[in-house]
Amino acid sequence: MMKKAVFIAVALVLLSAAGYFYPAVYAEPSQLKAIKTVEDAQAREQDLIARPRVEYEAGSLRDPFTGVMARESISTDTSVVEAAPPDLTVQGIIWGGRFPQAIINNKVLGVGDSIKEARITSIGKEGVTLLYGGKSFTLNSPMAGSADNN
Repeated sequence: MMKKAVFIAVALVLLSAAGYFYPAVYAEPSQLKAIKTVEDAQAREQDLIARPRVEYEAGSLRDPFTGVMARESISTDTSVVEAAPPDLTVQGIIWGGRFPQAIINNKVLGVGDSIKEARITSIGKEGVTLLYGGKSFTLNSPMAGSADNN
């Protein structure tokens, strides 16, 4: 008897939930006819929407979907010009803190700073690494070549 009561309660809950989500379940025949009329009007309205035809005319503007390199002739010159780093002298390095610094040509510089078109990429115990002309160069620490003779 208890199982039957639980089944009936669950069925009532499901039916009431269906009525909440779809009101036509509990609608009277006159209401169903009105609902059907509204649904038909909405369907006809969707079919009648006129959308304008859009055409893109660029005129003399370039096509944004083609690369710039495709239009220009690519040079076949294979000679490579080596970029030598500018004349820079490391006079001191402070590398142990949060903001490492180097003294180069009497200027105190940090990572990201530039000197004579060369950008400092890292400062370490061994020296200073620069980026110049797309290539990486290392300037040795002033003490890199000397040894302790105690």
